[in-house]
Order: sequence, then C-alpha cells, then structure tokens
Amino acid sequence: MSCVWTVDRMLVKPVEDGRPDVVTTVYWSCTATDSGKTAQQSGNMGFEGAGSPFTPYAELTQEQVLDWVYARGLNKDQTEATVLSDLYLLVNPPVVEKQLPWA
Repeated sequence: MSCVWTVDRMLVKPVEDGRPDVVTTVYWSCTATDSGKTAQQSGNMGFEGAGSPFTPYAELTQEQVLDWVYARGLNKDQTEATVLSDLYLLVNPPVVEKQLPWA
C-alpha cells in the first residue's frame, strides 16, 4: 500500500510584485486505498510572496507544488504513516459489531 498525493486546487493573487498568478494557498490530499476502503488526510498551506526563483503558473507541476508544501513544514512521512494506519484499521477493524445470537 502507498499514498497518492495530489494538489486539489490552488488560490492565486492575480498580480504580486509585477508577477501574474502568484500562488497564495495550496489545497492538498494524501489518499490510500485497499480492499475497497479509502483513508485520506487533506489540508491547505498558505504562502506569501512570489518566491525566488519564480515559476510562472502555467509551468508549475504538481510535484513542484507538493515540494513547496513539504518544505513549508508538512511532514510527508508522518502524514503517510497516519493515512496508512487509518487504512489498516478500516481494512482490519480491531472490534466489529455482530448480530445478537438470539436475534
């Protein structure tokens, strides 16, 4: 099992410091699926300023944007461990409800 990271959406300032479409907020998610069950964590990360070096919006890649999120403080390994642990418990619940034997 592994996690799939995605950037779900981004907010931008139309113009900042003379640069167009500067990313201000990234909405991300980390998802894992097994046996028809899905676990996910998601969140958002804010950014200030155009950054250096500046990459035009149309040239951004999902990998680059996720690297910004990790560099800004999101612990990738810890997030993946939590999602995979949650998924394990969904697939292998430690306690289940059973029908009453006299029902």
